Amino acid sequence: MLFAGLRPVSAPAADQGLYGVLTHRQGDCVSDDSTTEQPRPLGRYPEELALFAEELRDLRIACGSPALREVAKAAPPSRPLSVSAVSEALVGERLPRLDFLIALVETLLTLGDGGSVGRDDERVKQWRTRWQDVERLRVNTGLTTSREQSASPLGPRPIELAGTPLLSTSDISELRAERDELAQRVAALEATAKEAIATATRKTDDLLGSASEPPATGPQESPVMPPPASVILQPAAFRFSVERSLTAHAGTVLSVAFSPDGRPLASADSDGAVRLWDPETGEPHHQAPTGHTGRAWSVVFSPDGQLLASAGSDGTVRLWDLDAGQPHGQPLISSTGSVWSVAFSPGGQLLASAGNDGPVRLWDVDTGQPHGQPLTGHTGTLLSVAFSPRERLLASAGNDGTVRLWDVDTGQPHGQPLTGHTGTVLSVTFSPDGQLLASAGLDNTVRLWDPYTGRPRGWPLTGHTGRVLSVAFSPNGRLLASASNDGTVRLWDPDTRQPHGEPLTDHTGEIRSVAFSKDGRLASASHGGVVLRWPVPDHPAR
Repeated sequence: MLFAGLRPVSAPAADQGLYGVLTHRQGDCVSDDSTTEQPRPLGRYPEELALFAEELRDLRIACGSPALREVAKAAPPSRPLSVSAVSEALVGERLPRLDFLIALVETLLTLGDGGSVGRDDERVKQWRTRWQDVERLRVNTGLTTSREQSASPLGPRPIELAGTPLLSTSDISELRAERDELAQRVAALEATAKEAIATATRKTDDLLGSASEPPATGPQESPVMPPPASVILQPAAFRFSVERSLTAHAGTVLSVAFSPDGRPLASADSDGAVRLWDPETGEPHHQAPTGHTGRAWSVVFSPDGQLLASAGSDGTVRLWDLDAGQPHGQPLISSTGSVWSVAFSPGGQLLASAGNDGPVRLWDVDTGQPHGQPLTGHTGTLLSVAFSPRERLLASAGNDGTVRLWDVDTGQPHGQPLTGHTGTVLSVTFSPDGQLLASAGLDNTVRLWDPYTGRPRGWPLTGHTGRVLSVAFSPNGRLLASASNDGTVRLWDPDTRQPHGEPLTDHTGEIRSVAFSKDGRLASASHGGVVLRWPVPDHPAR
């Protein structure tokens, strides 16, 4: 039994399939009528996109015609839907992203069925296949709608409220209400931003004065300034205390990552083992990913926490379906040598990999196929990749000593390479709001950059006595952690570029990786295993 709204389509030869035209009964999104029309060939992309939107509107009608605000309110918190974004998908101005479409279809079917509908529902799977057909047509033909050609990199523009016969009067009223509410929020944010910029400017002037280089520091002299009263988080108000150690690995732990909800924690080691842990109990999960025949250099969770990706010295990237407890597709052959780093895009549709052979490679997570051409520009081994959380911007770093930014949509460089490190750049990461980029390198320094202008944010963060192997921002962006082969984890205030507290020295050897959880835990990995720390109040002696 199929679902309402989806028309019969003759897909390309590689993906043959039929979609039923179905009527609906009141309160249900499916029909007992199994009659199907003859399949039709896929048309040109603009026409196919219009039909796709019409099928979405049919699905909404079949599921009881819920109001736009009702759809947005019923969406799961982990995948929110706005009134304007839902209306844009129904109008068909552009093809929605796959993760958005799946969330919308699941929500509509849940409202229509009166019970929870997940991604494993057969109807949701066929909508995914339908989207892939339209997306493949868009890519293969190179055709776009005029709306997509003028799309802003910051995201979808609000649709015109007048002259849109595809939306009802109540839909347009809901759009106007959301627009007014957003305008009020923007005004409040602008006022807050102006105050923050003024405070930051005063603080920078006080710290830097007229000098272009940082002042020499020593036991008797320090450029540290007290944080302004407008900073909500007072770094001196807490410290990190060791919660527990995870020691089941036989080899050196090379990478550690928290799932988006903080459970589970993943770690990868020099023996090629990838392990999953419950950070609440410190116990390993019985079922863990397998497959690498060499070292496992990097692990990362998808944004929805459903998949785990790992990269290894065997030249492969492997995806693991955590719900099913089995591999997600075949291994991705990413490099002729080691794959050092992997990263998911914010929507989870793409995976980026960095390896010995130089270019950044992008992969379609659903199909396992390369996405576009490799991103070339680095002149040596790539060691780290990271997606910006806000836009389709990607950072990469390697042993040519540069950090490079890429526009994922066009495959072109975003500005000039970021130079400043005097050796190999080993790690890059974006702040949660995407406004800062941190890099760490063989020169024992951490550097902060403005990813939009490519300019450094102040002088390098110095203090480590060995190469810095990993950097990570806290969930609120108020702290930056760095891990080094000097055996320490150091914490920094990105605003003042000053250390936060004393170095953390619980490991006995070099520290290869560091990560924050959503609730503020700090994990670091070394030869001795993984150390978990918890922020606790720091009450100085009176």
